[in-house]
Amino acid sequence: TREKQPEEGRQTRAMQPDGIFSQKEKPAEPSVQAAEEEVQLDPRLLRFLDANRMEEKMEILDSMQGDVTDEMIDIMAISLDTEIVSGEASERIAALRETIQMRLRFESSRLRE
Repeated sequence: TREKQPEEGRQTRAMQPDGIFSQKEKPAEPSVQAAEEEVQLDPRLLRFLDANRMEEKMEILDSMQGDVTDEMIDIMAISLDTEIVSGEASERIAALRETIQMRLRFESSRLRE
């Protein structure tokens, strides 16, 4: 009879309704629909990311003046493989412009060679 008791104990635990134990085993999954609703990028940002030339990127950035958010600056900086430090939006945009201008100078000097 002692051999059956451990089995009965395990069965009792396995038959317990979902509760604390199941919550620890199953992490909450974010809703796919909620994620889709949150990701709506500005079309100008997408054009910036798709632009091949720095000149295009600069033109697009200029067209976005006043509408650029910190998140957009971060995304643009990542696409340029650089980091723009936190601060005022105008300062961050200026730093992003400087990065693009530097790359633009590099592009034009490289094309001359």
